[in-house]
Amino acid sequence: MADYVSNETDTKLLNAFMQFNNLHHFNVTRHQDFDKTHQPEEKFKNLKFSEYSLLFHIKLWSKFNSVGASSSELSSHMHVKPPTINPLLTNLEKLDLIKRSTDPDDRRIIRIALTPEGMKFTQDRENAFCQKIHGLAIYLGEEKSIVLSELMNDVYSYFTQAKEANHNL
Repeated sequence: MADYVSNETDTKLLNAFMQFNNLHHFNVTRHQDFDKTHQPEEKFKNLKFSEYSLLFHIKLWSKFNSVGASSSELSSHMHVKPPTINPLLTNLEKLDLIKRSTDPDDRRIIRIALTPEGMKFTQDRENAFCQKIHGLAIYLGEEKSIVLSELMNDVYSYFTQAKEANHNL
């Protein structure tokens, strides 16, 4: 592991992260997919990034719990407070992407699950993302794609360890 890197290297790395973040945020919030066949319906054009994220958390949760997640479980999983989740859920429900139902085992708990339209929507977005990643792999080639994936894993490890170190202070 290096003990020193130049300011130029720091700047290049910072610029690369900023460019990627701006590109990613722009694409997700403005629906500027490389493949125009995966454009969402008009009624979904104004979905926020946080609503997309919530939909995918609900989808992930459904793999482990067929009755759905509670809003407190979702907020805990997303590391936000429950009041943050509720307006997002209300909007997603209005768009018929999620449904709320009473937990069959505990009537005090409201479960949230994707509707069939929500499942289709998230699957379409997932397919579009996979196509983008495949396009990137083709563009970079096998060797660079492997190096990039290894570097990204290293970046994830670094930030995870840094977060844990700061959290334990």
